[in-house]
Amino acid sequence: MKIIKYAAFILASLVITLIVFSFLVPSTYKVERSLKIYAYPDKIFDYISNIKKWQEWTIWTSKEDSTLILTYKGPDSGVGATQFWKSDKSGNGKITIMRSSPNESIEYMLNMGGGKFVSKGKISLKPTTNGTQVTWSDSGDVGANPIAKIFAYFFMDKFMGPDFEKGLKNLKYIIEKK
Repeated sequence: MKIIKYAAFILASLVITLIVFSFLVPSTYKVERSLKIYAYPDKIFDYISNIKKWQEWTIWTSKEDSTLILTYKGPDSGVGATQFWKSDKSGNGKITIMRSSPNESIEYMLNMGGGKFVSKGKISLKPTTNGTQVTWSDSGDVGANPIAKIFAYFFMDKFMGPDFEKGLKNLKYIIEKK
């Protein structure tokens, strides 16, 4: 009986510690990755602005997820370009380009799980010597949910960051190959 009481005490202490800790961490997060591509912004911009071309360089494709079904609405590129997806693996969601500054950046709204998870992203192009620094970032607010706050604090960068890194490397390969 003492072992059960001791285990219950440890479990209760752990839960209380996590809840208290969740009040100390921010509800916001930001994930960012950057890579230099040896090409000028005008050669890169069409790949980030055209939502249908994301299939060529992001890892969010049917090659990675055979259950992925993509549909589109609005223009192919620029403000209003929207991609919807359904997937047994990744769930459902949409991404919409909200702002587009030719050869400089695009900003998007990412909505997953029927509005349960909404974030804002940006892909920016900064000319450098012999090329362009491409920076992909995403940020959001997970609200007051203690589990979501702890997840965002400890794992959001590890969750999204590798996808951004692979996508940027794919984009670099495509652009520099041409």
